[in-house]
Amino acid sequence: MSQERSFYDLIEYKIDPDIGLCVDLVWDKTVAIFSDKRIKRMLRIFPVESVVLLYLLCSWGRKLKLEWIRTQSYLDDYKEEVSENEKKEKEKEKEKEKEKEKEKKPDFSALAYTGNSCYMDSTLLALLTVPNEYVTEQILQSEKTNKHAVKLQKELNNITKKIRGKERDRFTVTQLRFLLKFFDTTQPFYKTAEQDAGEFLMFLLGELNMHIATLYTYTYGLVKGETTEILTSKIIDRKASPIVTVHTKDLDPDTTYHVAHFVKQKDTAELEWKTTLDGVSYSFNKRIQVTKVASPYFIFYVQRLNTDTQKFLYTTFMPDEVMFSRTEKKRFTCLHLSAIVVHTGRAHYTAVIKKDGVWYWYNDNPGGYTFALKYIGSYEDMLSTKPSPVKQGTLYFYS
Repeated sequence: MSQERSFYDLIEYKIDPDIGLCVDLVWDKTVAIFSDKRIKRMLRIFPVESVVLLYLLCSWGRKLKLEWIRTQSYLDDYKEEVSENEKKEKEKEKEKEKEKEKEKKPDFSALAYTGNSCYMDSTLLALLTVPNEYVTEQILQSEKTNKHAVKLQKELNNITKKIRGKERDRFTVTQLRFLLKFFDTTQPFYKTAEQDAGEFLMFLLGELNMHIATLYTYTYGLVKGETTEILTSKIIDRKASPIVTVHTKDLDPDTTYHVAHFVKQKDTAELEWKTTLDGVSYSFNKRIQVTKVASPYFIFYVQRLNTDTQKFLYTTFMPDEVMFSRTEKKRFTCLHLSAIVVHTGRAHYTAVIKKDGVWYWYNDNPGGYTFALKYIGSYEDMLSTKPSPVKQGTLYFYS
């Protein structure tokens, strides 16, 4: 255990006893401290964790333009620096490859618009385009007993087959909407009115019982005049939703937030209450609640509409390429950003999806006969698309 702790101390990565690794770093400072000798020593001493280290260095070193990290190869296989001419030739080859990538057409299809279906179309594309074992097991293949759930699952399989195919003929969610009419929900998703993508996804995963996450809830009390928080309860829900809701109205609009940070959230309320712990009576004037989520698959639902003012909030959320989470089977797992559902701010949704390492932009194209599906390219290129996944993203998928 001491060796495990020292490794995380070396990379300045905070470890949580419940959910494993949490992103909580100043990246440029952390990556910059590594030297060739230090990295080799760490990989030799901590071989099990070397993969995590490589992910961190390769991902963030690219942004910092550190040549010895940007290679994306194992860090102990460095090559001597090439000449300026060779560098230029390599840059030209990269540009040619980039041009070839732009000519490539996506090897998947999408859904066409039909009566305010953008929230549904974009969400389903983000959820179903790339095969994922948890989506397959929990949504597409798990045994359902309710007859309406059986029909819903069958239609989702039809949609999945259509999306993952290459045919570009017009296909819509009309049949899915019809089936939703038989479910008891506060939101009439079967109608053609405007709806919220996050609420639709929460309803869908709830009805299909996709409960693969573990939710930890800690409640603390604070006595007036004291500074020490006292733990009053700990609740563990091992059948929680993989959707993590992020409320933006209480956040600083001028601050940049990392989406993955919200696996841990803290809520403080002025509240007078009494309880007895181990035979000791306490009178608290403040309640502090900490929630933490561990899951092999994450969806961060950023609620950008301020329900008090009905204004759309353009708070900046940086979706990191990778995040880490604890699972039941493994000590931790590395999850990759796979899709983002984006709100235009004007009652319309689009999406960006990563397939085989390449990002694509999707719009179900209201007013057109069929959808639009365009090449974007790299992660960096995706972040600069319009509408902005950073300032207008509302659902962030990690798988």
